[in-house]
Amino acid sequence: MTRIATETFARQALSGLARTQAAFVEAQRQTAQQTIADDLQGFGRTSETLIGVNNLRARAQSFLDLGRELTNRLAQQDLALDRTTSAAAGLQQQLTEALTLDDGSFVGDALLDSFETARQGLNLRYAGRSLFNGTSTDIDPVLATQLSDLTTPAALGNIDTLFDNADQLQAIRVDEAVTITPAPFGREIGRDLFLSFQRVQQFIETNPTLGRPLTPAQRDFLTAEIALVSNAADGLRAAQAENGIQQARLGRLEVSQRTSVTLLTGVAGEIAEVDLAEVAARLSQARTQFQASASVFSQIQELSLVNFL
Repeated sequence: MTRIATETFARQALSGLARTQAAFVEAQRQTAQQTIADDLQGFGRTSETLIGVNNLRARAQSFLDLGRELTNRLAQQDLALDRTTSAAAGLQQQLTEALTLDDGSFVGDALLDSFETARQGLNLRYAGRSLFNGTSTDIDPVLATQLSDLTTPAALGNIDTLFDNADQLQAIRVDEAVTITPAPFGREIGRDLFLSFQRVQQFIETNPTLGRPLTPAQRDFLTAEIALVSNAADGLRAAQAENGIQQARLGRLEVSQRTSVTLLTGVAGEIAEVDLAEVAARLSQARTQFQASASVFSQIQELSLVNFL
C-alpha cells in the first residue's frame, strides 16, 4: 500500500506559496514606487553611494533655490538704483533748465521731487528687508525724511549722519566656492547725491529771492552744481552696472547648478529606480507562479486517503 505524506507536501506547498507571494508583492511594490527598495537596507552595498549622491543633489538644489531668490532681489535692487539714478539725472536736468531759462523759481520744487525719489529708492525693501543697509535689514539706510534735515548742524558737519551707521555688509554663499556681497551700503552710493541735495538746499535757504532773472552768483552756483550732480549720477550708474554684473554671474551659476541637479538626479535614479520593463516581466512571472503555488496548495489541502480507496 502506498503512503501519502499529506502533511509534508502541505508544508512544502505552503512554503512555496509564501515565497511566490512575497515575490509577487515585491514586484507590485516596485511597479508602484518605481524604486528597488523602500528603505536604505534594501539597497545593500549601494546605500552609502545613494546617500552621498542624494546629499550632493540636496546641496546643489539649495544653492539653486538660493540663487533664484537672490536673482529676484537683485532685480528689485536694479529698480531701486534706477529710481535713484533718475532722481540725480532729474535734478541735473532741472538745474540745467534753470540756467538755460535764467529762472530759478522752480529749483526748490525740483529738489524736493528728486530728494523724495532718491530717498524712496535707497530705502526700497525686498521681502520686508532693506536692500542697502548691510546686515541691518530692519533699518532704512536713509534717515533723513525732509529737506530741512539736510542743513542741520550735524548734517552740515558730516553728511553721513543722514544715513544709518550699519557697518557690516551681507556676504551670501551662492556656491561651494562663491560668496557674493549683493549690495553696497546706501550711504556709499547715495553720499554724493545727498551732498548735492544739501548744497542746493543750503543755497536756497541763503537765497530766498532765487527766481528770474538769476544773479551772476546764482548762475555760477548752478553751473558748478550741475557738474557735481552729473558725477553723482555717474556713480549711481556704476553701482547699477555692478548690480547687473552680479545678476549675470548668478545666471551663469544657475545654469551650472541646474545641470548638476539634473545629473545627480540621474545618478540617484540609476541606483534607486527599477527598470520598469524588467519589473513588469517579473510581476507577470510572479503572478503566474503565485497562482500555480496557490493551486497546488489548494489541491494538497484536499488530498485524503479516501481518494485512493
